[in-house]
Amino acid sequence: MFEVEVMNRLKDVSRHFLNLLETSKETGADQRWIAQAKTAMQHACMYGCRAVAQPDDDC
Repeated sequence: MFEVEVMNRLKDVSRHFLNLLETSKETGADQRWIAQAKTAMQHACMYGCRAVAQPDDDC
């Protein structure tokens, strides 16, 4: 059960960051860099969840 809680917290942080990125679009921020940041955060969340869940190598 602890693993699920940790993964949910990681996902909450990711969602919060992605919401901040959406807000930054309104400030005239460079959309290319926002897209890069979004992709990087999605990867970070996935890597963090995989680190906690420790799936088999073939997954």
